[in-house]
Amino acid sequence: MGFYEMHTEEMQKYRYLDSANTLDLFYELDETSKKIAETKAIAEESFLYSQIKEIVENCYDIGKIEEIYEIFGGYVNRSFGLYTVKDGERQTWFFRKYMRHKDMNELMLEHKLLTYAKQQGFTRGAVPEPGKDGNTFYSLEQKMEDGSVETWYFAVYNFIEGRATYDWINNMMPQYTYESVAELLAELHNAVRDFDPETYERAESRCDGLMKEFPDVFRGYSKTYADNGYDNCYTQFFASKLDYIEEMCKKAYIPEEDLKQMPVCPLQCDFHPGNVKYDRNGYVTGIYDFDWAKMDIRLFEFGLGMVYFFASWDADNDGEIYLDRIVNFVNVYNKRLRELGGLAPIGELEKKYFYELLLMGNMYLVRWCSEAYYKDMELNPYEYFYYMRHQVKSIKWMEDNEAKIREVLATIE
Repeated sequence: MGFYEMHTEEMQKYRYLDSANTLDLFYELDETSKKIAETKAIAEESFLYSQIKEIVENCYDIGKIEEIYEIFGGYVNRSFGLYTVKDGERQTWFFRKYMRHKDMNELMLEHKLLTYAKQQGFTRGAVPEPGKDGNTFYSLEQKMEDGSVETWYFAVYNFIEGRATYDWINNMMPQYTYESVAELLAELHNAVRDFDPETYERAESRCDGLMKEFPDVFRGYSKTYADNGYDNCYTQFFASKLDYIEEMCKKAYIPEEDLKQMPVCPLQCDFHPGNVKYDRNGYVTGIYDFDWAKMDIRLFEFGLGMVYFFASWDADNDGEIYLDRIVNFVNVYNKRLRELGGLAPIGELEKKYFYELLLMGNMYLVRWCSEAYYKDMELNPYEYFYYMRHQVKSIKWMEDNEAKIREVLATIE
């Protein structure tokens, strides 16, 4: 070994930076990255503004775009509030950019259902606005990051007044607000009781079929997490509960002969406090977000909805379901249906299987949580651990209190 003169004119010499200079460089890069992120956000906002403006002004007769605001809170689609001006008057609209690869059968079912509900006198729903040619949705080709071109779907709806005061976690309301929601649900179900979905349907089984499918679906999700190297608090917890979840899916069983006798109607199927708007006094002004709508037994709306509305998220009783509030909610719903004189109220057969439907509602949310993480494993594992632990606690509370639940819910009038 020895010293040799290198041909350094052909090489790149590395520089030494002391700690002070390195720190200065770090701060410069941090500032640059913030500017890049800000510029990227501005570019995206400008693109979306132009895209929305193009669709609204070319396809609809609702005036010129004046202002556009993005509405946050959803997990799937992108939503916007619009101000337009037509004939010198301002109008307010709701604009939706549907999720990537939106299923057209589901979109058509949603739009036909909401249009039918309005025709039957239900005035508190977000209804798709027909465009100049009568269509209720439109599409545009959009270039993707990899250079491919995809079709995206868009629609304009009437904007429901009021505020989204609550969400599916912050679900504690005054009793009169719950009762206002119950009356709304009765009016919706009654209005659409004779709806014909034609050939359109949601791309999933009905609730009884889901309970048979879910164990294999959940194990597939868990395997995918592991195969992709995701080992964290959420994936570990979910894997540890799979046997228990499968066992409880089997308890959510309704004999076929009884299932066939239960009323079937269109369901909003994402019935939670955040998909309802309220006035300043706490009364309901309307319901929206029907892109999960489906035909199923009417009781599934309650199995899912009552878990959403009445399962506690408080640390000291997380997962407990407030049964007395469910009884009052259903009684108000039934009373309103009797006043309307159309759809029959919740009856004895439905009361008999209310427990099973609450289990189904919990399992449906286990599916939502596990599927969301399956589709995007870069989501915060602590957040999804929080969601999944809540659902498992609720299922366990139901198992431990089955006799009490059946006894209390049997008092529904």
